[in-house]
Amino acid sequence: STSPSHAVVANVQHVLHLMKHHSKALCNDRVVNSVPLAKQACSRGSKSKKSVTPPSSSISEELSDVLQTLQDEFGQMS
Repeated sequence: STSPSHAVVANVQHVLHLMKHHSKALCNDRVVNSVPLAKQACSRGSKSKKSVTPPSSSISEELSDVLQTLQDEFGQMS
């Protein structure tokens, strides 16, 4: 069995891995339907070389959501 601190580290590493290897199948509806982020995620595989960068407020909002989710998970563990 793993200690709680090891489990947290493993879970955070897993989340970071998923974020680095983004897949639409793993996204919730809010993320998939977000036009700027959806275009950015799809632009890697498309033939178009146009780079789509979401506004910084959108990035901040997404990071805030991720942080809040992680804080909720940590709160449930303690």
